[in-house]
Amino acid sequence: MAETMSAGKFQKKCLAKVKRTFLGPHLYATVDLDKERVARTTISHWAVLIGRAYLPVKDIIDGSTVTPDLQILDEEQKPIPGQSIIHIRMQFKSVTVYQDANILDRFKPKIHLSGGMSYEPHRCWDDIFEAIDKAKHFIYITGCFIGGLDLCDGRYDTQDHLLFGTLNDIHHDDFHQPNFAYSSIKKGGPREPWHDIHCKLEGPVAWDVLYNFEQRWLRQARFKKHLLFPRSKLKEVTVGPQKNLPLDHSETWCVQLFRSIDDGAVVGFPEKIELAKKLDLISGKNTFIEQSIQDAHINAIRRSKELYLQGIPDSGPIQAILDWQRRTIEMMYRDVAQALQNKGLNSHPRDYLAFYCLGNRETKKTEEYTPKEKPDTNSDYGRSQQSLRFMIYVHSKMMIVDDEYIIIGSANINERSMAGSRDSEIAMGAFQPGF
Repeated sequence: MAETMSAGKFQKKCLAKVKRTFLGPHLYATVDLDKERVARTTISHWAVLIGRAYLPVKDIIDGSTVTPDLQILDEEQKPIPGQSIIHIRMQFKSVTVYQDANILDRFKPKIHLSGGMSYEPHRCWDDIFEAIDKAKHFIYITGCFIGGLDLCDGRYDTQDHLLFGTLNDIHHDDFHQPNFAYSSIKKGGPREPWHDIHCKLEGPVAWDVLYNFEQRWLRQARFKKHLLFPRSKLKEVTVGPQKNLPLDHSETWCVQLFRSIDDGAVVGFPEKIELAKKLDLISGKNTFIEQSIQDAHINAIRRSKELYLQGIPDSGPIQAILDWQRRTIEMMYRDVAQALQNKGLNSHPRDYLAFYCLGNRETKKTEEYTPKEKPDTNSDYGRSQQSLRFMIYVHSKMMIVDDEYIIIGSANINERSMAGSRDSEIAMGAFQPGF
């Protein structure tokens, strides 16, 4: 319980933009686990704490509503003088874990949880709308999000990954099909379905993401750094890192944040041995890191006039990329076959190595969108409309190793995308030590 103080001249100086309305004594609640404070309903400024009231978690953990009369205590948990009793109403709430922002009615995966429980999927957007629509008070709790999700046109999709069925409604003004020349909603589908992945990080690792965000902001938006909330003041509006769960707990994750580092890490290295010795850069027998090769590559890239990006599949550059991909796959199968032969095994290489292209095919429905124009029937665009079939763009940057270790991030998991000299990337690697 806190009682607001009269601020006088101090209020005039510091709270000139705040309406001078003085409220009486008011209540705010905190949630403490042992000695750690994990939540609170408000942060009191210019207020004097006059007492505390305690309610054990065991009294509300069954979900029932309790309306106890609680004594107001001092710091030593002794009743304060006077009529120190308050009446409250409180109910315990559970936490829901969502499979996706939205799920279909038929989505009912058979996932067994610890303790003999079964997973029940819920609709995040429906629950959020209902909570906000019916809420009397709103507490906003968030973490840090990383992954491959592009926040741009053409990325919204559902588990159905429809090609034509949503062009009359949700994808009519969000049509995206970069694989065909001159594609548009006027000529109709198929749209390019999009499959992606993202993750939310909570706990100590979220502060690493925040630190990375601050650095990127100060680099990219240095002229608007005044809009960045100082991390030093976060303790005034949020709760800092809490005590970690035990390593053998079923919900414990060990998470590490990864970020790309460009050539700036070695810019300015000396070229003379004597200066390198003074800077403690000597490694081995009179050798140190130098950057002549990397400078040559960087300058060559900067002088380059030709730039080849992903584009129309039947164009020359894309056909060259596909040819090298085919050769790479052939080489991988040869290596697997040779390893099987060396071991004297009769297995087929496809038992150990497989490549898949996720696609979708639909049936024509009478209520579907009818385009005003039609593409050439002899083009890939026209043939896709006839077959009602198209691939799904899998943009997920995720790798699961032996069901033990998972990587989720913004970069494709290969040398080219993860090399620090290209885009700025971020990812997380995690495992559960209890399993």
